Formats: sequence, C-alpha cells, structure tokens
Amino acid sequence: MEAFPFAHRQRVRYGETDMQQVVYYANYLLFAEVGRVAYLRHLGLDYTKEFLDKGIDFTIGEAHLKYRAPLRFDDEFDIKVRVGEVRHSSWAFEYAIDRADGLHCADVSTVQVVIGRTAPPRAQRLPDGLRMILEKARNGS
Repeated sequence: MEAFPFAHRQRVRYGETDMQQVVYYANYLLFAEVGRVAYLRHLGLDYTKEFLDKGIDFTIGEAHLKYRAPLRFDDEFDIKVRVGEVRHSSWAFEYAIDRADGLHCADVSTVQVVIGRTAPPRAQRLPDGLRMILEKARNGS
C-alpha cells in the first residue's frame, strides 16, 4: 500500500492536554476526525452533496488507536491519512500522527459505515461515485 498521500498540520492546544501538558488520550480520535474531514475535502468530496443531499450519512463503526510517543502542549504535528480497505457498505481510513520533527506518536484506524438518514439508521451500500473515489485514492491514482 502507498505511503500516506495526505497530511494535515495542526498544533496542540492547551485545552487538548492533561495536567502534565500531554495530549489527553481521547483527543487522538478527534485528531483523526480533523484529518478525515480534511482528506475527504482534499479528495473533492463535499459532505453535504455526497452524503446528506442523497439521504445518506456515515458513522464510525470501529476505531483503533496505538500510542507510540506523547504529543505535548504547543507541539506541531501532522495527521497523515490514507484509504484502507473498501467494502460493501464501509471503508477504512488509516492515520499516522507524527510530530512535525518526524517522531511517530500514534497509529489510528477508523471504519466508516454508510447509513441511511431515516430511522432506524441501517447500513447501506457505498454509492458508486464514492467507491470509485476511495478506490482511486487507495490505489494512488
């Protein structure tokens, strides 16, 4: 699989840290969300147009996180993102969270599940256009 084709630079804010000024563990999932939204935008996907206007949405079905090194208050860091496995009604994103000096701080993965916006929300097939964009991104083309 291709290296991470996309990176989004951030800086650790004081409110994202604990009393030791180390990033609070749950905030790595927020960082993944920031990277995910930025990467979707980079791929040309307008959330409202591609999802909401078509009566669909997505939810996170899985999230995995492995910590490697701490981020601290005021550190600059990159949220690197790539597309993982694309399935019938879901796809994975893989993330590397690296300090700006290159120190690898965390591995994250999420699985997004396409759901209908009517109750009860149920998994739905990935729209063909979305599948094509995700597979193209995954293959590095």
